[in-house]
This record gives sequence, structure tokens and C-alpha cells, in this order.
Amino acid sequence: MCAAAGKTEEHRSLEQALDATARESGHQAELEVAAAHGGWRADVLVTTPDGRPTALEAQLSSASLVDVLARTRRCDADRAGVV
Repeated sequence: MCAAAGKTEEHRSLEQALDATARESGHQAELEVAAAHGGWRADVLVTTPDGRPTALEAQLSSASLVDVLARTRRCDADRAGVV
């Protein structure tokens, strides 16, 4: 299944803006990157010049606190920040 399936144009536009801004700030950025083990997928994965990964999430719909915390824990377990 395509990673963009079911995403609105507004969501895709926000992802592209996050990607462009990260690149303009000197970071490496990739759209729709999944962890090798499949435990999480970043809308945009940013890697700083010193190699630190951070998942940027374009959250336009409501999400429960439980879901947000679970997503954060999965990224934390892989030493990836999440915003």
C-alpha cells in the first residue's frame, strides 16, 4: 500500500513544507521513512549534520494522548526524536 494513501492534500502539503524547511536549514530530510523493523513511520525524517534523526509528524486529525505517547516511545526506543 502507498504511504500516502488516505492522506489529504493538506496533509501532503504540510509534509512537503516540513521537508523543504528542514533542507533549507541544512538538514538531510526524507519523506515517508519507515524504521527498518516497521515499528514506526515518519512523515518526514530529518537527520542533523551530526547524524541525529528526528521524525517530524504532520498531525492534522485528532489523535489520542495514548497514541501520541506510543508513537513517541517507539521513536525513542530507536533513539530518534519526534516532533
